[in-house]
Amino acid sequence: MIKKAYHSCLNKNGLNYIKRNAPFLSKKEHQWLSQGYYFWMDVVDWAVDWNKNGVVIRFELDLSYDSESEIFDLSGNGEHVRALEAFAIEYKAMNNLTREPCVSELIEGLRALETFKFQAVKVNDFRKGRNIDFLNLEDRHEKLNTSGRIQMCVFNKKTDEKDLIKFGEVIGVVRKGVLSKCPA
Repeated sequence: MIKKAYHSCLNKNGLNYIKRNAPFLSKKEHQWLSQGYYFWMDVVDWAVDWNKNGVVIRFELDLSYDSESEIFDLSGNGEHVRALEAFAIEYKAMNNLTREPCVSELIEGLRALETFKFQAVKVNDFRKGRNIDFLNLEDRHEKLNTSGRIQMCVFNKKTDEKDLIKFGEVIGVVRKGVLSKCPA
């Protein structure tokens, strides 16, 4: 399935350089979902918000939600979420941690296992924002969180079978949080 995604990067070395080289591989240390190519899914505003002075590029990601081996989906697959929770307990014990492991540690730990065959990981990051009650009843407190941004980290640009990341277009340049369309 082809999904549109937005990559945000620094505005360095000119647009032609960015067009030829993007997406850019993240640095190895301190990455939320381990090292890879990071994308904001579906909504360009999230890419703009992330990098207030950069360039936003649209890509197409060729990753299947039907395949058990392509996306480790922590935003839409309950079994994957439960697997991460179980691994967190195991990881904490194996590493004699006195604190809870963070997501980046867990993803890196999973990627080190031969049994982890996924090409990408998908998450929602919940930050401050809006919650909407499902029902207007005093004894019910469940809420829909509408502040989650959906992000995907793709580990490699391609597999032996296909290109996972396909260039779409440069959407524009962001200056002080405002997106300006690039001239054609």
